[in-house]
Amino acid sequence: MYDVCPNQNDAYFVLDGVQIRTVCASIKDAHRDDIVLFTFDMPYNFSGVYTLTECPAAPVIRCKNIDSISETTRGLVVNSGNANACTSSQGLDDIEYILEPLASHYKINTSDFLMCSTGVIGERLPVDNIRDALSKITQQSQSQTFHDAAKAIMTTDTYDKCIRKTFTINEQEFTLIAIAKGAGMIAPNMATMLSFIFTDFQIPRSMHRNILVQSVEKSFNLITVDGDTSTNDTVLLFSPPEKENTQYNAHDIETFTNTLDVVNKTLAKMIIMDAEGARKFIRVRVENAQSYEQAKKIALSIANSPLCKTAIAGEDANWGRIFMAIGKANAGIVHDKISLYIGDVLVAENGHVAPHYIETDLDTYMKNKEITLTVNLALGQHNIEVLTSDLNEQYIAINADYRS
Repeated sequence: MYDVCPNQNDAYFVLDGVQIRTVCASIKDAHRDDIVLFTFDMPYNFSGVYTLTECPAAPVIRCKNIDSISETTRGLVVNSGNANACTSSQGLDDIEYILEPLASHYKINTSDFLMCSTGVIGERLPVDNIRDALSKITQQSQSQTFHDAAKAIMTTDTYDKCIRKTFTINEQEFTLIAIAKGAGMIAPNMATMLSFIFTDFQIPRSMHRNILVQSVEKSFNLITVDGDTSTNDTVLLFSPPEKENTQYNAHDIETFTNTLDVVNKTLAKMIIMDAEGARKFIRVRVENAQSYEQAKKIALSIANSPLCKTAIAGEDANWGRIFMAIGKANAGIVHDKISLYIGDVLVAENGHVAPHYIETDLDTYMKNKEITLTVNLALGQHNIEVLTSDLNEQYIAINADYRS
């Protein structure tokens, strides 16, 4: 079973053991919820993958610190509208101040709560607004849905990103639900990108982090909108603690990891489909590379090239720009072995224009909303696909006016 945020099925987007509450703290907009509080009925296992930027936001620094000393958490607070980045030690102090009454309410420590933020960089959180808002939602008896949570963490997103998938192990049905936000500043290196993944499957603690890291590499780390890695990128995976005498074999774990991969790849695609100002969804495929690393380097070089992205935005089959991006990657290619397809049309082979290529053959294809570029390096057996979007005047308009 597989659902992507069907509004008519909101009741599906709940998970036993996870309570959700959202509220408006008027961080940037007084007319929408911008805080979400997740709480767990018991200490949940968690693992995180975080931005590799050398300018991490305060919430990232704190999450990583907690992650390094603890395997469990009792909850997560997420705010949109303010990234709490470039705020020095004050940003960390503000998080503790915000969480103190919340921790007191649940009779636990502030370190038992994680916090993530997204939004404008370089401004302090409105700490009193957020404390007051959290006090209000702790009084709410009714838990909300992951669909509500996905809406509360949006910034420039035009729609909420939420997915639910069920899977069966040992004749028992389990559920995995994940939400994400991201539309610009997307070039995860682990966008502003956040993703939170929840399951009722008891992931073996020894495999928890490795499962997440491998899945992120196959999904969120293979997308890019603008080549800009955020100060706040965070992916967190939550699961209930293992029950005594519970044992899973390799096939069981594979069933879960395959489900997780499908969920994360779907969210990653949703982020690209919602890229700021985008009109085109672009697949960049690099085939027959010597190594995975070579394939990834070249694919990202193409996907992050402003010249390639603007050519596609203008529906111009300027294939020379793609070769430019391949070459600048300095990945050890052999120029005279390269073939390039745009859609199903062979544009270049052996490093130069294909003998039977006629540019007008591509005129209709370039008008499609989905464009596929396939580069065959003819050097090995490693393949990769990176997802990206076009770059047009609307992206500039959104980001020129981001803080207003």
